[in-house]
Amino acid sequence: MGGNGTLILRGKVWHMSYWDGGKQYRESCRTGDKAAAQKKLAKKILEVTAGDHIGSAAKVTMGDLFDLVIADYREQQRKSTAELLGRITKHLRPQFGKVKAANWSTQLRAAYVANRRREKAENATINRELAVIRRGFVLGYRHEPALVSRVPHIAQLPETNIRQGFFEHAEYEKLLAELPNHCKLLLVIGYHVGIRRGELLNLRWEQVDFIAGQIRLRAGETKNQDGRVCPIYGDMLSWLQLAYTARNPKCPWLCQLEGKRLKSFKTAWAKACARAGVDRRFHDLRRSAVRNMERAGIPRSVARAISGHKSESVYLRYDIVSEADIKQAGKTLEQFFEKPSQTAEKPSQSAKGENTVCH
Repeated sequence: MGGNGTLILRGKVWHMSYWDGGKQYRESCRTGDKAAAQKKLAKKILEVTAGDHIGSAAKVTMGDLFDLVIADYREQQRKSTAELLGRITKHLRPQFGKVKAANWSTQLRAAYVANRRREKAENATINRELAVIRRGFVLGYRHEPALVSRVPHIAQLPETNIRQGFFEHAEYEKLLAELPNHCKLLLVIGYHVGIRRGELLNLRWEQVDFIAGQIRLRAGETKNQDGRVCPIYGDMLSWLQLAYTARNPKCPWLCQLEGKRLKSFKTAWAKACARAGVDRRFHDLRRSAVRNMERAGIPRSVARAISGHKSESVYLRYDIVSEADIKQAGKTLEQFFEKPSQTAEKPSQSAKGENTVCH
């Protein structure tokens, strides 16, 4: 290749090495066929010679990588696309938009972290933003032709994101009495099976199977895009039947108000909590449902299938053990030690009153 590029076999895949603007670039040919790899290298050298090498540090910016992430979110129809746009528009693009991707360094990361901390951003928030940067590099590297020659390591910050807050049953009953009628079903279902707020608001009556005793969440309509089935039990059945009878038949949504789909209940929830003297967020229902399933002895694999958690790490993040659990554990241990020992030997009659001397 006229000394401008070389091929290197790593394992079973060929990689190319070439120079552009005094800088060396290395990338995978993504093939084990040497002839195909040679064609890719020849094409790359031709692009460099013509000045069209889009992976060149002179052309690709961090802003280009952010655009790739946005396009990927939109293609995948991610529900968090609006949140992503906010992160990029408010924080990432103003600081890194015009920075050349090839110039990314640990120093730039450190400066960004320090700046965001001065702005009082939590570690978890900063980590989500750093994840966007890394995702941009991954997509740039996978691009055909590659936009970057590497995916740098971008260290994450430690997070102390154990989530707390549980509904005790008495609190559930108090809030149920105070919520307006169009919000009661949300509380009941959330408390029993831990369905997310957005998933609940998206439920249609056709997804409720009274005969089978199940609510079916469709794939693509949940946070992790997976479908799942939740059981109908306890108070859920009577409240679902009541809501079904009172519904407007022309409105297909499970949660509705005056014949229209319910889209928000933040104000109604806050006012009801104040009247009930219960300081709880709706997401606390999700933690409570998980904890109740743990208390009931439901296998964790089944509990995760119901709540929609993909990994068991949620049990560490949710800090399932509450103060009430600790108190109950203390009572159980107290009862245990109050029981007379069944294995201890009774002292013999002759031993009573005698002193034992050990030699």
